[in-house]
Amino acid sequence: MTRAFSPKMTSMAPTNSHRSGIDLSLLARPEIQKVMAEINSLAPGKGQILAIHGDRSIGKSSLARSILRNLSGWSAYSMSATSGMDTADLINRINLVLTESESENAHGEVNSAPQAPQAAEDINSALDSMVHIVDVPFSSTLIHIDDAHLLEEPTVQALGAALSTLKDGRFIALMTGASNAPYLAYAESTAQITPMTAEEIQTFALSDIGARVSVDLAERLQSMTGGYLGKVHELLTALPADAWHKRNVTVKVPQRWIQRWEEKSCGLSEETLFALQALACVDEAATLDLLENMVGTEGVDWALESAINVGIVSVVAGVFPPVLEFSAVEDKYTVGATVGPARRRAFHKGAHKYYEARGDKAQSLVHRALGMSTHDKAIATELAEAAEGLGNAGRWKEAAEFYRLASELSSTKEQQRQYELSQMEALVSSSNIRAVADRARTLDTHKPDMWRDSLLGYLAIHQGRRNEALSRLDNALLDHSAPNQTRAQLASYKALAEIANWNLPGVIEAAEDAAKWGGPTSEPALSAGYIATVADSAINGTYTEIHLQPGESPVLAQRRHMVSGWIKLANDDPISARQELQQLPRDEGSTRIDLWQLAWLARAEFLLGEWDDAIATVEKGLFQADYYGIDLLNPLLLWTGAIISQLRGSYSMAANYRNRLLIGNDAFVIQRVPAAITRIVTGLRENQMLEATRAADQLIAIDKETNISQPGYWPWRDLAVNVLLSTKRLDEADELLSEAEDDAKRVNNFSLYARLVPERAHQALVLGETERGVKLYEEAIEMMSSTHMRPYQGRTLFAFGQALRRLGRRKHADGYLARAAEVYQSMGAHAYVEKINRERRAGGLGPRQASASSLTTQELEVAQNAASGLTNKEIAAQLFLSPKTVEFHLTRIYRKLQIRTRTELPAALAQALRE
Repeated sequence: MTRAFSPKMTSMAPTNSHRSGIDLSLLARPEIQKVMAEINSLAPGKGQILAIHGDRSIGKSSLARSILRNLSGWSAYSMSATSGMDTADLINRINLVLTESESENAHGEVNSAPQAPQAAEDINSALDSMVHIVDVPFSSTLIHIDDAHLLEEPTVQALGAALSTLKDGRFIALMTGASNAPYLAYAESTAQITPMTAEEIQTFALSDIGARVSVDLAERLQSMTGGYLGKVHELLTALPADAWHKRNVTVKVPQRWIQRWEEKSCGLSEETLFALQALACVDEAATLDLLENMVGTEGVDWALESAINVGIVSVVAGVFPPVLEFSAVEDKYTVGATVGPARRRAFHKGAHKYYEARGDKAQSLVHRALGMSTHDKAIATELAEAAEGLGNAGRWKEAAEFYRLASELSSTKEQQRQYELSQMEALVSSSNIRAVADRARTLDTHKPDMWRDSLLGYLAIHQGRRNEALSRLDNALLDHSAPNQTRAQLASYKALAEIANWNLPGVIEAAEDAAKWGGPTSEPALSAGYIATVADSAINGTYTEIHLQPGESPVLAQRRHMVSGWIKLANDDPISARQELQQLPRDEGSTRIDLWQLAWLARAEFLLGEWDDAIATVEKGLFQADYYGIDLLNPLLLWTGAIISQLRGSYSMAANYRNRLLIGNDAFVIQRVPAAITRIVTGLRENQMLEATRAADQLIAIDKETNISQPGYWPWRDLAVNVLLSTKRLDEADELLSEAEDDAKRVNNFSLYARLVPERAHQALVLGETERGVKLYEEAIEMMSSTHMRPYQGRTLFAFGQALRRLGRRKHADGYLARAAEVYQSMGAHAYVEKINRERRAGGLGPRQASASSLTTQELEVAQNAASGLTNKEIAAQLFLSPKTVEFHLTRIYRKLQIRTRTELPAALAQALRE
């Protein structure tokens, strides 16, 4: 048992270098961030079990230790469960760790005598002792229990029951272990660790050994290790750190792998080892027929029987004909390293003949290429032609692999460069933006080349780099020798860039160019034409029906659904929009369009009050964007996530979303606008008027540069008017509001006009026109009741209730505030419901909270806010009081609770509430 990471211990060096690497790889995963957020947000007087599970060598234990290192304000410890450990053993060892009574040897290991069996009353006493140690006001304790799958169910149950008895302190048992074990059933929350992605391996390598590895190399490391952290570490440390900086590094099989293989394979026959070498040389599903053709003899099944018996080879369940694979992925590469060039070529030639006899031209060609010992222009050309056919069929990942082989076998530098560009284009089509970005660094960009520059511009669009994207696409036009097909593709990319920068006339012009160069029914023309439909609809304020095109590919069909849903959402029809946007096909390469659909689907679900679905959609989109390296649409997703999280009181999650919305000057308009809208909304709701004002001014400036005021597309003007009225910029507010009203009437957008009426009411009250303001609010509420947009209904009801209370019409106000609370409650916006109820209580009405001791209702609210860490100024803003009044209440609270300082308040208040 090892004690680690207590704040009292300033240093405890990790024994393996890869423990630091985990901080920048697995630690950044959303599911792990959620675990850390749950730890940090745990309320006083709560205890719970959290679990991280997964396969052996996946990185669970290192991840848990990294979590401990990154916690602030927690006393964190680590120990390991052992086989046969019962409840008494576990609790006694926890108590030893917590009281620091054990002695550590030079290696940091704890020497403790085996525990004798204990009676039930002794176990209960040990549990009580543990709770006594940690259940202290302001105490936050976390203990990491590794190998938790070794614990019996009654033991975990007893620990969980003890945690539920806490009253003041915070205590978490963070358990790590194998999946499908009893401890998982008692965890409040679980996170399963899956293998590392190629990007995570890149990050891990940088932190583990200080080496930057390419995407290609990271993908190879992932293939060799299955993405298991422990095995990746073994591979990385098999070579000196500086060797990984070489361009064509040869990955060395670690000595540990060789030693483990020698132990496993001891006693296997030469026939078995020969068959295993053949199995190690293929990446596709290996059947017995294939292996027999590779080794040139029959009886491979009997040769492999002994390898199956000792667990070296596994038979894939439920597949016919039987498929064989190595049980441990590292064994495949260890065995493969023993195959010489001549034997490897012979294996691939056998595989080529096997697939040729079956009529599988693609696989036959692959093995024919792998069996070559020199460059061959004819084979390279065949591979490229096959790749083109795969791409036309939408099989872009396979196409990219064929182009890679073609590039390697090319006989000239020019041919190699051509196939490298084709590979990158296939990778873009498969949505693998991250891989293309890595390969793009090696391209020669000295002379104009439309194909290369348009591809690099397209890449920059997806990465959200506006200046580079537009510059690359402009440079592409300097190549006057490009064929019409390339020009059409460039125009299609240009349409995407222009819609991202909200240059609507530019979108339409690019779509016309795509049709001119590629023909009206070509893929680039149709793709750009769909995007142009959005631009045309926004400019004219009309809804245009998009019809199915003859010969439409699955990717084009998806783009049609996305565009149709987007337009319907802007035209006051979130229900139909949701129906269009929910159609997410799983065709290869669809992720680029998936993200547009998911962003607008989340908005539709938000407007319909389906907030659980909206958050799930946001998280799905953010995961896909991160996985594929597509940054362009993150702000659209974060916009919805931040606002819902804030309304629901998930403040740490809201802050996480908002912090990721830091947008630079190089961003596209489609990134800058939702980021600024989010800052206005959250600023208004948190009384951060300076932040809201800056965001409103930014949107006004963007609107002057690029018109973003198309009705229904960017809901910003009503929010900006609210900010301008609140900061007494009345003339600016009136001008902006009048423009918005004219536009809403011009396009007959009912819900948009309904959202503007409350701001006109707000203006009337600011100008002292009370009865006109009240009448306008009543009109707005009636208009809102006929729309599907529940967040706006709640917002209008709350604004009117606040206005009435401040006019002294308390009972009238309470009715509207109660209705607002019902709307927000139905969407799960509990934090906003409480804010509304505070407004009601400030008017002397509304639901009451239970008092503590002799505190009045308002004193209790002040005490609770002060105990949570708010300043007097922040409490005043929350409760609509002056700071002086808050100070007066605190003086009375201290006297009633018999305390002298603010630091004593949390414990005293908790005690008073229990009494």
